[in-house]
Amino acid sequence: MSPDDLNARLRATFVQELEDQLRAMDAGLLTLESRPDDAETIRTLFRAAHSVKGAARVAGIPVVEEACHALESLFAEVRDGARTLSGGDFSLLFAATDALKEAARRLRANESLEDSTLPALIDRLRAASGAPPDVPAAVETTIPPAVPTTPRPPQAIEEAAAVSRAGASGDTPGSESAPPVPIESTDAPTIESVRVSADKLDQLAAYTSDLLTTTGALADQPRELDRLQQELARWAGQWRQMAREQHDVRRWTEQSDLDRHLHQIVEQLSQLARAAHDHTRVLSRATSDILDGVRGLRMRRFADAVEALPRAVRDVAAATGKQARLVIEGDDVEVDRIVIDTLREPLLHLVRNAVDHGIESPEERVARGKPEQGTVQVVASLDQGRLRIIVEDDGRGLDTRAIARRLIAQGEEPPTEARALARRLLAGGVTTREEATSISGRGVGLDLVRAAMERIGGSVDVAWRAGEFTRFLLDSPPSPATLRAMLVSASDQLFALPIGQVERVVRIQPDQVHEVEGRAALALGGAPVPIATLSGVLGPPLRERSELTGAPALLLRAGQDELALVVDAVSDEREVVMRPLERRAHVPHVSGGALLPNGRVALVLVPRSLIEAGLNRELTLPHLVRPEEAEARGAHVLVVDDSITTRTLEQSVLEAAGYHVTAAVDGQDAWEKLQQEPVDLVVSDVEMPRMTGFDLCRRMRASKRFAEIPVVLVTGMESAEDRALGLEVGADAYILKSSFDQESLLETIRQLIG
Repeated sequence: MSPDDLNARLRATFVQELEDQLRAMDAGLLTLESRPDDAETIRTLFRAAHSVKGAARVAGIPVVEEACHALESLFAEVRDGARTLSGGDFSLLFAATDALKEAARRLRANESLEDSTLPALIDRLRAASGAPPDVPAAVETTIPPAVPTTPRPPQAIEEAAAVSRAGASGDTPGSESAPPVPIESTDAPTIESVRVSADKLDQLAAYTSDLLTTTGALADQPRELDRLQQELARWAGQWRQMAREQHDVRRWTEQSDLDRHLHQIVEQLSQLARAAHDHTRVLSRATSDILDGVRGLRMRRFADAVEALPRAVRDVAAATGKQARLVIEGDDVEVDRIVIDTLREPLLHLVRNAVDHGIESPEERVARGKPEQGTVQVVASLDQGRLRIIVEDDGRGLDTRAIARRLIAQGEEPPTEARALARRLLAGGVTTREEATSISGRGVGLDLVRAAMERIGGSVDVAWRAGEFTRFLLDSPPSPATLRAMLVSASDQLFALPIGQVERVVRIQPDQVHEVEGRAALALGGAPVPIATLSGVLGPPLRERSELTGAPALLLRAGQDELALVVDAVSDEREVVMRPLERRAHVPHVSGGALLPNGRVALVLVPRSLIEAGLNRELTLPHLVRPEEAEARGAHVLVVDDSITTRTLEQSVLEAAGYHVTAAVDGQDAWEKLQQEPVDLVVSDVEMPRMTGFDLCRRMRASKRFAEIPVVLVTGMESAEDRALGLEVGADAYILKSSFDQESLLETIRQLIG
């Protein structure tokens, strides 16, 4: 390794160690401020300063070394009982950690430390520790080379390695010894860790995403081979029939030879199809395992996103004369690195706002019957494949009157409805501060929170109760690299919506639509849900629907808002590979693109953005075809599946094709529904509780009443034995879920019942 390479590696290792130790120092100072006599925390802070000092010496950063030496001396005095820390001392110590954070940022960017805030703090730190105030001449404020231009001698390299091994003990070669930390010997295996750059993980994730896309494309090929084999077998049968009808012996002989060759080709195609099915299944499982493994490598604890919040609450409370405490729950929830990095700034802003705007002064809280100290809670959880974060304070709630006054002052008509006012607040450009401060008052915070969430396919919502609380709800996928999505179309353009925010898919019937406050709304047993069309929300070049009867509608939910979004067709539900938009690109309602196995790209839509746009776009009843104008329903199909998602998708596909559909949750439910109304065809899953699809098919074939009803099995059971059993029990067709395609299902049904 060249000296320059070693220099770069040492510098990068030092910066990472500095950042890690500063996080520990911030947490320790917060603890010590509330418990000044906590001896273990004092020792932890001493060891952190001692470790960074030794590492800075090896990396050749003397200004950081000197600052940490002064910190170490101050903590040593406190540890030895020579002094106690006062409020002014804590202000200085927090200022020192801030200056060291600035130094870390500059070092990472390869910038000089000469004009940083750190050199000016060294005299103050030395004075606080009782050391002479002058800085030794050897301490420079520019960044010298971390290693000389000639190769570093072996002992120096060993010294650098020793620094990285020092850990909690803080023992650095050539420096004062810290109290040793006892290490207990166990028989447990040693778990080794390796530091991998984020860029390499991102590159690996991109490779696995490409693998997922390719695997999806290959999944269609076995089915195509099956189709070719069946077509060739049919053609061979027709050839044999034609040969039998001819009496020319010579031609019969020639045709027999050709028939034999055709039979061999059919057999070879059949073997090839079986092998393709097996290989595709193995590849699909391997791809899934690799994808899960790479996701695991990218996963980080939610604690990494909230590490700066305790310090922020402390600083804002001190600056505003308030008392506040922070409660964090769910810090062990794991999500993708990109999500963690994206959440840091929004969470920091919301927590600072909670203390600055939400929490009242101690006097005001006491007058309202509240404890002097306010509480800010940050709670993270995983719910139905989505990351949900609540940021809530027990303060005064949103000042809607002040918000309305400010909007009027800006020449804007304030919304009269509370939810609309909240949505306007999230759009940014609104503040209730008369003057801007270093904490808030510029009206550019909540729109940045919203923009950050939309970059990762998420959303933000707000709820409040005057005088009691303000609650922000952040919702996002745990990983932006892949997405479980519902694929829909409008004007022949494909779109993808996160499945976690699609509550259900319904087929609009005229008797379900009512006029509420001058616009169309869908009644499904609860409060009417406003209706909007996807084409209307997105606008040209998409073409608006002329009528809604029979159209599929997705019930979207974001926070407390709902919208029935009408689309032209629902085509599939699948795991898709996300491709983000370029940084300079901004497309309304779009967070990225999804690359599909067939090479097409579906635009990934932001449900929250669609809901807001749809609620502001009125859709009136004339779009509807009245019941007497609707076309007569087609053949009756019974769809049987214990998965509500699969059941809804198949029902939507069939209804879009003009079939009348009844749904059943399992084989037993299907058998009972068969007794109640006539059915022309059954589409059933196989593995279900109470009664499997195989058992349902057997029972139908054993019944005189239902023996002639065609049965199509749509299942994930892909082995040749399972398919053979499906045909043995009397199924008319066997379709694999791994290669499910709506056109294939529809074509199969058309062949069976027209």
